[in-house]
Amino acid sequence: MNSMTKYPADLEAIVRRVIADVLAGSVTTTDNATSQLCLDDRRVITLADVEGKLAGKRELIAADNAVITPATVDLLRASSVSIVRVQKTCRMKQNTSANQSILISDVNNEDRGVAFSKQLQLRTGKVALGAAMTDASIVLADLPQPVVCDLCRSGRDAVQVAAIADVKAIAAVMQPKVWVLDMKRLNLIAAVNVALNTLK
Repeated sequence: MNSMTKYPADLEAIVRRVIADVLAGSVTTTDNATSQLCLDDRRVITLADVEGKLAGKRELIAADNAVITPATVDLLRASSVSIVRVQKTCRMKQNTSANQSILISDVNNEDRGVAFSKQLQLRTGKVALGAAMTDASIVLADLPQPVVCDLCRSGRDAVQVAAIADVKAIAAVMQPKVWVLDMKRLNLIAAVNVALNTLK
């Protein structure tokens, strides 16, 4: 007789008690990952960062030195979402893991995007795939400013870079979701070198 069938009455009693506790609300079925909105990588948190993302959230996780705009604080208060300040980030740094694909998009030249992806794949050993601009982590653009604006409007943190020094300066203060490479200033090999620095 195995342990599952040895004490069926005890097992049934435990199941009934857990179900009763859940129905009474003394046991929550929502874990912290789903009840928290984690924006601890932002230096400034605005309405655009939280609007449409507060359903089911009880806490906003913010860096202890982050600025939260007054309108955002009002919306959080109205939504009964408390602000929790932290020193450490609640997510891993945006490094790409060994088996994760690097999503690439070229908004102006598909052939250039393919060549860039192949070079990046050779240098990293990771598969670099073509992607829609809104899904990519690296975007190549001849006119990067409007691309950065469009991405930021859609809720993705994007920055324009034209040199490795830009990557280092930006990475010192923030970790954007999308790096938009200025292809009017970068040739293909320089762009690959810049992209490699964004993955460090």
